[in-house]
Amino acid sequence: MGHSPSAILAYGYNLSGGDRSWDVEEVDEDRGVLVAEWFDEEDESQDFVEAAIARLNGIRGITFAHHGYRDSPEITIAAYVAEQDWDAVTSLDLGVLVSRVVLENWDAKLRAALLVLGITPTQRQPGWMLCAHGSS
Repeated sequence: MGHSPSAILAYGYNLSGGDRSWDVEEVDEDRGVLVAEWFDEEDESQDFVEAAIARLNGIRGITFAHHGYRDSPEITIAAYVAEQDWDAVTSLDLGVLVSRVVLENWDAKLRAALLVLGITPTQRQPGWMLCAHGSS
């Protein structure tokens, strides 16, 4: 049985990866791999999200979301993630979500996480992203 698609609403940065190039400045252009002292992309036993979570030990309020195809997902670092299966409907209070950005200091949390990870997204500032995740 195949996987059903889902929608993801996230506030943060798209880092890409997977079959796409990384959307960060720390990329070895010749090899097309992320350059980070704590992660070796060419070591297939390593998982970016697991390594990043370990590196962020102690920073609360940051999560990661996979989007794109399940066999080669792209990655988003986020302060908020909501995932919705294809066969359900969820109502969102956009006013509350927007106010949480400021009240819960999401931008500052994301900046702190990026500093610890030593990566600089090409996206100029964090923002709301609507992503899809599904079967290949």
